[in-house]
Amino acid sequence: MDTNGHELIFKEEVYEIVGCAMEVLNYLKITGLQVGIILNFKQATLEWKRVVL
Repeated sequence: MDTNGHELIFKEEVYEIVGCAMEVLNYLKITGLQVGIILNFKQATLEWKRVVL
């Protein structure tokens, strides 16, 4: 299957990412900050996502 360079992720991973993103968005709204970072240490290498309001 050709993924056109896009990474395939499982449904469970999507739910986990969305849940974490919602938590970060809530913290940003409460604190008045505009940028947050989600860090994932599950894999052998660090995975991270930047979240901006």
